[in-house]
Amino acid sequence: MNAVSRRTRLLLAAAAVAAGAAATAWAPAAGPQAAAGRPARAAAGGDTTEVVRGDVTQIVTLDATIAPLPLLTVGAAGSGPVRHADLAAGTAVRAGQELFRTGSAAATAPVGATLTRWLVPDGAEVAAGVPVAELSYPGFGATAVLPPEAAYRILGGTLTARALITSGPGPFDCPIVQAPARAGGDQAQPAGAPGGAAVVCAVPADVRVFDGLTGTVAVRSAEATGVLLLPKAAVAGSAQRGEVTVVAPDGARQVREVGLGISDGSRVEITSGLAEHDRVAATAPALTARLP
Repeated sequence: MNAVSRRTRLLLAAAAVAAGAAATAWAPAAGPQAAAGRPARAAAGGDTTEVVRGDVTQIVTLDATIAPLPLLTVGAAGSGPVRHADLAAGTAVRAGQELFRTGSAAATAPVGATLTRWLVPDGAEVAAGVPVAELSYPGFGATAVLPPEAAYRILGGTLTARALITSGPGPFDCPIVQAPARAGGDQAQPAGAPGGAAVVCAVPADVRVFDGLTGTVAVRSAEATGVLLLPKAAVAGSAQRGEVTVVAPDGARQVREVGLGISDGSRVEITSGLAEHDRVAATAPALTARLP
């Protein structure tokens, strides 16, 4: 997939998130409720949806504020002894340039910046995630607060982002330099940044912005092709596992547990429990549908 196609898909997926933002994960059941093992007759009307096969890109779209980007720290990508690259403090580094290794895991600069100092001496043993290098980025960042319910959607995969400024420059690539803590990884962090679920990306130097401007950041964390999909409104739950109301050809209904994968905010991947062309109720089963 070329870069233009990927960017187009990212923006289209972000639009789909905005359009489907009102979908409710736990909605009241439409028609008769069905307890496990006790099917109920379907209500009349076309209140069902079909499991289809397709592609999905996991996107979270967030409101952002522009501010000068502080010093960044780059953490160890794995546990082990630190081996610095041949870089002295004050050296300019390019985006993607290797800074150091811990064992076989390399940590790279997330953006073009200047190496300010080493925080851990060469040869020292560290655990994954420990800050090792400090960088200075002479520009701005777009900071967005991640709603707790969206955290599941960026806990895996490689994060990339695009951003736009309200009444300002249109969409541009925005390298992520801070994201909520994830197991392992070499995610950079603003030095001394307070805790909290924030996502920060570095605004490129050729994009003119000012302190205090607002914008939108679309964060992509995963992509899947040829997978089973359902509308989120049909599924109770949003991550790992959920429930749907399966509708049999004769109209009988039964609540069933399903495995859940990635989501673009309006559709969710079904990893187990259903087959292509199965039909389910268009509205998610109630939380009480399978109470003992």
